[in-house]
Amino acid sequence: MYWHDTWNEEIQSEWFQSFLELMYSLKEVKEFSVFSFCDAPRQWGSYVEKYPVAKRFQVGALAYAGILDEEERPKPAYFGLKYAMKRLGIGKHS
Repeated sequence: MYWHDTWNEEIQSEWFQSFLELMYSLKEVKEFSVFSFCDAPRQWGSYVEKYPVAKRFQVGALAYAGILDEEERPKPAYFGLKYAMKRLGIGKHS
């Protein structure tokens, strides 16, 4: 359970936005990176090919932690991060 509910894409988006705002309120923080960019990263290649896409990353703390889904489409967290970055004046935005 996260924030009194089951982890889902909307909560992930809220979490990314809140975390980014908190971190950038600290003068020591200058930049950030997203470790798990995609739910089904291509670099795992043949190791995960034997599993159905939906089951590949349901284990461990990073299950479905990407800002892109397994088809490499933006998830709500992608747009949440983009929105928070714009609000905080971080980077360039299209």
